[in-house]
Amino acid sequence: MDKTRCAECGVRWFQRFIWIGIAINMVFAIPALFWPDFLNSSFGLPSQAVYPWLQNAGMLLVGVSLFYAPAGVNAARYPVYSWLCVLSRLIAVAFWIYLIQTSGYPDAFKPLLYSDAAMFLILGALLYIGLPAEQRPWPLIRAGLCGLWRCLAKCFAGACRKIAIVVVLVLAFVGYEAWANLLREVPQPPLASDVDHFKYAAIGLGPDARIPLYVFSVLPQVCAQRMPKLGTGWQAFGFIYEGGHDLPIGLAKRQIGYPSVEPNCALCHTGMYRKSADDVPVPVPTAPAALLDLESFQWFLYDCAGDPDFNAKVINAIEQHYELGPIESCSTAS
Repeated sequence: MDKTRCAECGVRWFQRFIWIGIAINMVFAIPALFWPDFLNSSFGLPSQAVYPWLQNAGMLLVGVSLFYAPAGVNAARYPVYSWLCVLSRLIAVAFWIYLIQTSGYPDAFKPLLYSDAAMFLILGALLYIGLPAEQRPWPLIRAGLCGLWRCLAKCFAGACRKIAIVVVLVLAFVGYEAWANLLREVPQPPLASDVDHFKYAAIGLGPDARIPLYVFSVLPQVCAQRMPKLGTGWQAFGFIYEGGHDLPIGLAKRQIGYPSVEPNCALCHTGMYRKSADDVPVPVPTAPAALLDLESFQWFLYDCAGDPDFNAKVINAIEQHYELGPIESCSTAS
């Protein structure tokens, strides 16, 4: 009788703490939605130039909190759901630890870490006490794995076997091709010297800073009417080329899934000189790029991509210069 009463007490207090957790979430979600600047200043964070991202986080927190409600109403009826609510607090703890180590504002996120860690321990302990042994984490995980195994065994038995094998092979092929053409990072080849590394090595910029290599190579042809001078290449924007390289100094080849081009420091920090008008220009690494017109280059990219028939013209130009495989052709067309 004492065990039953203790279990009921554990479930009851678990449900109460679920609602307490929802209330705590609202303490952060509502200011994020309506007073983001106040929330930033309260945690010692810099004011954001664009608030919708913080407001979006507040909206998502409201949505997540609503999904806590069933566990707060009847935790014993939804044991898996209740344990997922506990797990969500542990995931939040890992996220706050990551931000503390990487964001540069560790003090701002420590209170959030402490609150989620406390909620994880309290909720986990109360639910463990309140639920019977067969509804605790390991028995539930084991039952779920057994159910999955029975489902797979049924799928691969009898008439369903051939269909299941075909589905698995198709999914494996699609998964591999997606990884190979979108996510697989190909190591960069070694460069001859530190100077070459400065001029042509990638510095690890994100996907927003990269242009697909095939697209980059055909843009002067595709959007010739938008170039500063007709019939010219990237030199029209002040890019510097040197012998033996098909890309200007300051643009590095990088392949993460597909080959791409991304800028590095040398783009803005390489100049050139020549002793007379007839001499070949000599690049000078670390010198200011006095002839580089980066703003015109950026506007050229925006205007070119804004053409209504941009995709069709780019695809046609790429197919004229490169021999693409079937997967690359489909990726380019999309």
